[in-house]
Amino acid sequence: EGLSGHLVNTKDWLITGNKLLQEQVKKDSHTYATHCQDFATMHEERLIAGVCMAQSSGIYLSMLDGMRGLFYNTGLLVG
Repeated sequence: EGLSGHLVNTKDWLITGNKLLQEQVKKDSHTYATHCQDFATMHEERLIAGVCMAQSSGIYLSMLDGMRGLFYNTGLLVG
């Protein structure tokens, strides 16, 4: 599903109040936020090892942080 599916489920939950969607959104929010954090950690490890160039790293890490924040806050929204 990814981000777009997650946002559709969140919207549908807001409209319907469906408990199954609420639980799915809560679970997915945690899973996706964790993935974003893991990707950032792996990227930082590649930077330290010299595998990646630092030129675009800030942009990539900022994107991951923004997505992690979106998932975290969506999880808070559904409670």
